[in-house]
Amino acid sequence: MLRWPWREGWRWPRARCPTGRCSWSCRWWSLWRSPPLCRCSASRACGRWRCSRPARSSPRRHWRRPEVLTCCRDRPAYRDAVGPETGDDAVRATARRLLPDTAASHVSAAEVVRGEFHDVVLLPGRAVVKVARGLAAQHLERRAALLDALADAGLPLAVPRPLSEVVRTGEASAAVALSWVPGEPAPVGAGGEQRVEQLQQLLTAMAAVDVSAGTPVGRCLDVPHAYAGRGRWAELMARVVAMLPDDVRDDAAACLRAAVDLPPVPPRLVHGDLAGHNLRWHADGTLAGVIDWDLASAWDPAVDLGCLVWFGWDAVDAACAGLGGGWPTAAERARVWFATFPLEGPAALLDDGAPAALVAERLERVATALRRERDAAGARR
Repeated sequence: MLRWPWREGWRWPRARCPTGRCSWSCRWWSLWRSPPLCRCSASRACGRWRCSRPARSSPRRHWRRPEVLTCCRDRPAYRDAVGPETGDDAVRATARRLLPDTAASHVSAAEVVRGEFHDVVLLPGRAVVKVARGLAAQHLERRAALLDALADAGLPLAVPRPLSEVVRTGEASAAVALSWVPGEPAPVGAGGEQRVEQLQQLLTAMAAVDVSAGTPVGRCLDVPHAYAGRGRWAELMARVVAMLPDDVRDDAAACLRAAVDLPPVPPRLVHGDLAGHNLRWHADGTLAGVIDWDLASAWDPAVDLGCLVWFGWDAVDAACAGLGGGWPTAAERARVWFATFPLEGPAALLDDGAPAALVAERLERVATALRRERDAAGARR
């Protein structure tokens, strides 16, 4: 009598996370549906690992373990942009090299966070070790110098400060140890009177920093639109608009046109990603510090106001109204910049040479967001 494998305790073959960082796996039957999503995708460059599917005409292949195909990171142009990824042990070894006075046991137990362009070793209360890959490694020395300049600029808050020299850790990677900034991020929509006052102090302090070309801060700043193409921003954004579905293309084109037509304003210190996850707060509600200044530039402060919508438009409007001067006008410009933020994700992928499938996936998310916003605007009328 034929004895089926599962009667012998046999289990269906599984495809597992190629990185070995999570317990993700999928059975053969799930491969007949949509491509599976690895649980560690949030810290991957592409976020999607595809398994080979068995040929429907060959039932025998059901009994073979699937081959895991390579991630889109192996596409040459994209690999050059994001850089090769190393294992957690190698990243921790870099941390031990940069922080020789830190106990090896602390470094060995430290959490490693993966980003698109950086791997970060977290040593709470002590330090952060940032390992930059690909294009980010080329900018690391300038960004470390910027942190030093900002720390000396008189900002009334903590800024990460380099604890080591920038060292090369590979052909396309570099690392630096930074001081730990205390505090925790605030939840989305966490406004309130005290929060508004703290944001006002932050905006005032940043506006007071001299960003002219000859100053310590000005010499280390990036150019505007550093996240999505720099000088190619308008070109890449126009390509994104052209790739969107017909029903949302006109809305996206109007958003881009409004941003391009904004009149120039005197440049101020702009963080570039002043969202809630980069602001650290004490338990008493006071602002402790600001991290991740990689995109800082001399630009329109309304861009940062658009990022501060993390706390709600009411908080942004209240902060600008209380500051007076040109800030209420900046709040209006912030709405224009804010409308372009969703389009910058695909633009950044195009600039990095990402695979067409990844760009298409991000475009679909943008289209969904634009439809949702259009429906919400119609409901408000």
